[in-house]
Amino acid sequence: MKACMKKVWKVSVFLLILLGLTLSFGGCIQETADEDDTTDAAAVPVITAQPTSIIGGSGTFTVTATSPDNGALSYQWYTNTANSGSGGTPVSGETTNSYTVSGIAATTWYYVVVNNHNDAAVGNKDSTITSVPVAALIPNATVTVNTAAKFQYVRGFG
Repeated sequence: MKACMKKVWKVSVFLLILLGLTLSFGGCIQETADEDDTTDAAAVPVITAQPTSIIGGSGTFTVTATSPDNGALSYQWYTNTANSGSGGTPVSGETTNSYTVSGIAATTWYYVVVNNHNDAAVGNKDSTITSVPVAALIPNATVTVNTAAKFQYVRGFG
C-alpha cells in the first residue's frame, strides 16, 4: 500500500489575521493503486521446459518455469509408482528445479509441482502447476542365444 500523502491547507481570512488566528485544515489524500500494482490472485506458473525420462538407474530431471507476475517460484518433487502427476509421495529435501536420482532398481515415476507465490496478490497468494510425469526406466532385457542359427536375439524394454 502506498504511503498517505498529507496535504495541509492553511486558510487565512482577513478577519482571522486581524485576530491573530490561523485556521488549518488537514487531510489525507490516499493514492489509488494502479491496476498493475495488485492482482486478484497469483498467476499460474508457466512450465517452459518439461522434465524428460531417463533410461537406467540414475540421472537428473530438470524443469524450467517462469512466473508471469514476477512472483517467487518454488518446487517440490514427488515419486510415484504409477504414471500419474498426482497421488505421489513428496521427496524430502527436493525443492529445486532439478532432481538427481541414483540406485533405482525398478521403473519409478516422478513429477514436480511448481508453486508461484506473489505477496502483491489480493486474493490467493499461491498458484501451482504440475509437470508431466517422467520415469527412471530400468531396462528389462532378455537375451536368447540360438546356437544353431548362430545369432543373438535381444528383446528390448518390456
